[in-house]
Amino acid sequence: MLQTVNAILGGFSRATIDMDRFREEFELPFSILFRNSGMSRDEIELVHGKDGAIFHDTYEFLARNAALRKGVKGREMSCSPLIREPFKPSLSAINC
Repeated sequence: MLQTVNAILGGFSRATIDMDRFREEFELPFSILFRNSGMSRDEIELVHGKDGAIFHDTYEFLARNAALRKGVKGREMSCSPLIREPFKPSLSAINC
């Protein structure tokens, strides 16, 4: 997720963020994080347009070879512990 957010920020010439800031500002929808990172309303609407195609296409491209997708045997292993624990209440809603 962090790589996806940073790819989008970079694509709009915005500074990338580190994991600490991502954890501090993680909130759905991501438009809040994008706004806090200096993206304009028009840019955010572009990212969220067409059912979030830019976000989802970027995520799928990056995730295709991610270690968390290789050989996953159970749902409990589908999210990295580095992201699972800080967001445990939020992630339970999306079955991580």
